Amino acid sequence: MTMPTETPDSPRRPIDEALADAGQPVSTLVLPRLFDRFFRIQTSREGGSENHGLGLAIVAAIAHMHGGQILAACEGGVTSIGFTISTIPSTGRVLS
Repeated sequence: MTMPTETPDSPRRPIDEALADAGQPVSTLVLPRLFDRFFRIQTSREGGSENHGLGLAIVAAIAHMHGGQILAACEGGVTSIGFTISTIPSTGRVLS
């Protein structure tokens, strides 16, 4: 099996990933803060000592380091959270 060779001149392709949840909607007042470090919507939630509010902040940092963007939206009772990374070299491989 031969793997494609990537060079600095390789074409770039965007990666878009988003998750959608039709559960309890997230307030539009909260959406801009979802990617803030240590932010939690419900501070009194069970398991609060196990969750530190860093997951989405790490996603945002990685996306920004790779020239990408983050997204958070709530429309029609469905909350979507995701990111775009625009500097991944095109390899012709499919990631699973």
